[in-house]
Amino acid sequence: MNKIEKFKNIIRFMVSIFASREFGFIYCIIGTLAQCAHTYYLIDSVSSLDGIGKTFQAWALSIFISSSLLFFTAIAQGKNEYGDYDNDGDRKIHLAVNLFMWIEIIINLYYYAAHLLLTNGFFVAENAQWFNFIFAIIISCMIPVTIKLYAGIIQAKEWLEALQEKSPEISNSDNYNNLVTKQDLDDFKTQILDDVKIESNTIFEQGTQKFLSDFENKVSQLGIQKQKIEQPVVETIKPINIEKETTEKETTENNIPYDLNFSDI
Repeated sequence: MNKIEKFKNIIRFMVSIFASREFGFIYCIIGTLAQCAHTYYLIDSVSSLDGIGKTFQAWALSIFISSSLLFFTAIAQGKNEYGDYDNDGDRKIHLAVNLFMWIEIIINLYYYAAHLLLTNGFFVAENAQWFNFIFAIIISCMIPVTIKLYAGIIQAKEWLEALQEKSPEISNSDNYNNLVTKQDLDDFKTQILDDVKIESNTIFEQGTQKFLSDFENKVSQLGIQKQKIEQPVVETIKPINIEKETTEKETTENNIPYDLNFSDI
């Protein structure tokens, strides 16, 4: 009995894998790769380039067009409980899915028609394979429609949000608030202001000391220059004063009368 239960559990595990959204995305990738071949044939047939440029253009456009359907299918959200989309963005995404689905269907029809029905690209061949083309129509529609049916089921946005929640620096606001609190920010701001104030005071003191030193040097230079100016002036005035005193003395002596009678005193 235990072996039977283990076997059932293995089957359930395998079914859960095949029925998962992750495996559904793998289905879409396989369909996209098959679709790329059809798109490549169309671009290669209508391209005006030659050689490597033609091949590169065909591969680039085929990957772009086919992967666009895969992208919009992966991010599309399902409808809510009221049978409508939650916002205009989800509605536009589903419109893009439908648009690329029809583009892929038309490309597939051209691919199979060119092989089974047409000759020289436009005319129906005498040996057209109409019966095979009917099944080709089914395949042409089946690949894009199957990819489109996964729109709203994969919902890759939820996976992206789950990955972001594992990184507290990006999406977990509670952990971020625990890491950086308001008190930490205030302390950091106070520290910055103190550092700026200390640096400003240091710069001011250095500037003041430099100013005083320059001022003292200027004053010293002015004192030296003053002494240099005053010394010649003093040396010039001193002989003049000596000459003046000599002149006055001589004048005084000349004014004394020689016939002064001392007996009359």
